[in-house]
Amino acid sequence: MYLKYLDIHGFKSFADPVRIEFKEGITVIVGPNGCGKTNIVEAILWVLGEKALSNLRSSSSTDLIFSGSKTRSPLGMAEVSITFDNTKRIFDIDADEVKVTRKLFRDGSGEFLINGENARLKDIKRLFLDTGLGVSTYSILKQGVVEKIIHSKPEDLRVFVDEAIGVSKYQFQKKEAERNIEKSLEDLNRVEDILHEVKKQLSSMEYQARKAKKYNELVDKYKNLKINFLLRKYDELNKKLKEKNKEWKKSEEEWVSLKE
Repeated sequence: MYLKYLDIHGFKSFADPVRIEFKEGITVIVGPNGCGKTNIVEAILWVLGEKALSNLRSSSSTDLIFSGSKTRSPLGMAEVSITFDNTKRIFDIDADEVKVTRKLFRDGSGEFLINGENARLKDIKRLFLDTGLGVSTYSILKQGVVEKIIHSKPEDLRVFVDEAIGVSKYQFQKKEAERNIEKSLEDLNRVEDILHEVKKQLSSMEYQARKAKKYNELVDKYKNLKINFLLRKYDELNKKLKEKNKEWKKSEEEWVSLKE
């Protein structure tokens, strides 16, 4: 695995698209002060996932986008792509080349891509695990870091040793697992809150259900009583009607006899 290409467009001083090709072996970039050598290093850091603007000598994200000059208009986007040889499958991707791209737009939005496919910062970090590359590794040594390593105490050197032997991969996985556990605990607490609220609502609904059941029972009882009352009333009226009919018939017979 080795770095093949670095493509920069719109990042800091790189207004025009630039491709830097790295051959196998040692590549040295030389030039006068202010020509953009440090911007190349920062472009590599940025595309590898650097988030700290202080490490990129910037105070805001828009500082990373070409801001224009007397002869050039500002650009609306910064884009950096870094391409690695992957014929030995160092990266867990079935491709002979692995290209990581990072874009930043002037509205503050951005995106990562791996071989042209959308990705997350987490995916970028996971891609470089155990490869010796990445923002937190020592594949990129800033000014003063070598001196810091030389003068470090034995206990401080452990950080460098852990990185060199690949412990950082497991530290990342441990932190990720701890974050997942913490998120699961938060979700569990949220579920418990929801259950508590649901239980309160359930108690209220059970009380309302009992009231509704009692109401329905009373309505049914009222209907039965009303039906029974009406039936009895009907019987009474029917009985009176029969009596009245008898009286009428009797009166009618008396009237006929009187007429005779």
